[in-house]
Amino acid sequence: IYIKFGPPTGIEKMPEGGSYYRKAREGGGLTYTHPFEVWFYNHIEGVGDGIEIEFVDFSRTNEYRMARDANDKDALLYVPGAGLTDAEHFGTQTRFDRLRTRFMGDVDARGAPGAVGFYALRARDMPMQRLQTLYDLQRPAEIQFKDLEKLVRVRVSYADLPFNFRTDHVQISERAWLVPVTVFFKNRDLTFEAVDEGRTKRATVNLYGQVESLGGRIVYVFEEAVKQDVPADQLQQRLEETAVFQKRFPLEPGRYKLTIVAQDLKSSRLSTIEKAIVVEESDQERLSASSLMLTKEVQPLADDLTLSDPFVIGKYKVIPASDNQFSPGEQFVQAYFEVYNMTLDQTTLEPSPKVELALFGPEGQMFDFTPIDQEFEFVGDRLMVYKTLPFAGLEKGNYKVKFRVTDLISGQVIETEARFELTESSNIQARSANP
Repeated sequence: IYIKFGPPTGIEKMPEGGSYYRKAREGGGLTYTHPFEVWFYNHIEGVGDGIEIEFVDFSRTNEYRMARDANDKDALLYVPGAGLTDAEHFGTQTRFDRLRTRFMGDVDARGAPGAVGFYALRARDMPMQRLQTLYDLQRPAEIQFKDLEKLVRVRVSYADLPFNFRTDHVQISERAWLVPVTVFFKNRDLTFEAVDEGRTKRATVNLYGQVESLGGRIVYVFEEAVKQDVPADQLQQRLEETAVFQKRFPLEPGRYKLTIVAQDLKSSRLSTIEKAIVVEESDQERLSASSLMLTKEVQPLADDLTLSDPFVIGKYKVIPASDNQFSPGEQFVQAYFEVYNMTLDQTTLEPSPKVELALFGPEGQMFDFTPIDQEFEFVGDRLMVYKTLPFAGLEKGNYKVKFRVTDLISGQVIETEARFELTESSNIQARSANP
């Protein structure tokens, strides 16, 4: 619900459950509840206004499920003589009546609608309306770019609009990985048109993406209109810049196929690209790692960003480089990755990692593994590693950076690597042999 509709307008929480006096529309009376939350939305497009979504943790394991009606959270619903409503307390209704008629609306004890109502329900709480709301909340979003969707279904390939994309993976639970898909367009390949009375040039690309399992089951669909705005008087200078878009989704271990269709809205040029995604099973007894992402900058998370925003990983905003190509003018490349399943010291509840890196150049290995002392930290259940690699003294060519992480408590070792290209020789003087 949060991913589809964003943060709610307000939340009512009872994280421990406990004693609860029902609202009048719920029948009144004191009862005892499971842990529950009620999310309020002023408006949800395609669903309605004044939406209330109730989640109940029936098993008390923090697994909240959407409730069908207000009685779902009542822990005493099936306990005779306990948690009575006002009508049950005064003898105008029995527990049997409530259970028999709970999905029939405002009815009397014989099941006749509206004869002698036990309590007044709001229109939104009537059973059929609640079922309609639950359906509207859970139905798939309507596809807007249906013409692009058809191209995926009939498997027609086009290559008129140059773009590339990369996929990474970051663990979010024992059984799921977050897969960020980052799409890159060069400004020079897009068609710009004047907007804002000619002060701005804008290019718009419609994206449609689809993730399928090997059995052909569609597990995720995304679509977005990506806009790139450039001041009109700066367009020529900024043609080599890149428009970046990212969509993230969770996947369980398995093999998938990702298909992306991109269409330039102004010129109607389009391209399709397919790529296999392999999500490995995570062994909680062994070290594992996220993708090693090379980027021009790793930024601390700003106050106005949350984990649901694009490019946000843990405490940082990480925008991967499109093709791992860097110019000397950028002066450095930053590497970021995470390591999971570190063993904790039982006295300090902290891990004891040793992080090292080695750099390989056009002529082979430039230096052996060198310890990194400060550019990593342990947050929650993961070790976050971020390392700056200066270009000082490097010649034009292809390079490989390789990290080794050793768990000094368990003795386990894991390595991860990535390649990058320096497009020109650096004129920055090297201070030492090692970055």
